[in-house]
Amino acid sequence: MQEYVEDNPITFNDIPRVMSDILKKCDLLEQSIEILHEEIRQSNQKSPSEHIPMDVKEACEFLKIKKSTMYCYIQNGQIPVNKKGKKYTFFRDDLIKWVESGCKTEKSISTAEINQILSKRSSRRK
Repeated sequence: MQEYVEDNPITFNDIPRVMSDILKKCDLLEQSIEILHEEIRQSNQKSPSEHIPMDVKEACEFLKIKKSTMYCYIQNGQIPVNKKGKKYTFFRDDLIKWVESGCKTEKSISTAEINQILSKRSSRRK
């Protein structure tokens, strides 16, 4: 493809060749845009390997925390968890998001709730 500059003006006879060059460049741009769109789609899709269910033990190992700390987080609603019956299930992608957000959940605990939790804990030690 020939580059056109001000020193080399396009003549009427050059129009078919210039149009051909322009169409080729447009095709290359469209192909590049399609490739970029596909890369973006692939990067935005959740990989099924990230949505892995884990039990309490596996979640503790993944987060490198003690079971007692995990149960405290669960009791206080500080960690994303699903409960079915007596069994807790965590999902790896939810835990990753939780850690990335600074270990914060949407649910905020009021002062009264904190005092209630602390009073329960102190009564157990007696």
